[in-house]
Parts: sequence; C-alpha cells; structure tokens
Amino acid sequence: MIGHTGMVPSKKEEMTLKKVMNGYGICAFLGLILSSLNHPVTGIENMQIIHSRELRMHQNEMKGFFLFILATAVLYFSLINGYFVQKVRRAAKAATQQAVKLREKKEQK
Repeated sequence: MIGHTGMVPSKKEEMTLKKVMNGYGICAFLGLILSSLNHPVTGIENMQIIHSRELRMHQNEMKGFFLFILATAVLYFSLINGYFVQKVRRAAKAATQQAVKLREKKEQK
C-alpha cells in the first residue's frame, strides 16, 4: 500500500542499543562543544547572567580542548560501532557453523 507521500512505507525501525549509544554520544559530544563556547557565561551575582572575559579560554586552550573532544569522540564511536560489528560477525559465524553441522548430519544419513 502506498502512503500519502507516494512512497512505500517501510517497516517500523526498532530502537536498538546501538542507536541509543550513538545518539547518546552525539548529544554528549555536542554538549561538550557547546559548553566550551558558553563557558564564560555565568550566573553568580544576584541571579544575573554575567559574561566574564577572564574565564574565556585562550585560542591554544580552545584548540587543545577541541582536539581532545575529537579524539575521545573518535575513540567512543569506533568502540561502540566496533562492538556491534563484532557482535554481528559472531552471530553470522555461529549461524554458518550451525548450517555446516546440519549439512554434515544430512550427508551422514
């Protein structure tokens, strides 16, 4: 059945642990980047928002912090996605081994 958009509707995508972990990583690392840009904004005196230039990171500090965020993001996403790729490989290997065993049993009969 064709939907109102003219496209064939696809199956509902299920929420998997991989999607949740990738979504969490995106939110966490974007939050780190935004917090580094908003760091000089504080709310100290009389519940007022103050912009302090003394708290601002210098260019070298900002560059180092962004490189740190980039390195940890690459490590995080490679570990998360590597885990799930390895999990799929293990499942495929187990299915292949099971198919070979079934084939051997049929040949023995």
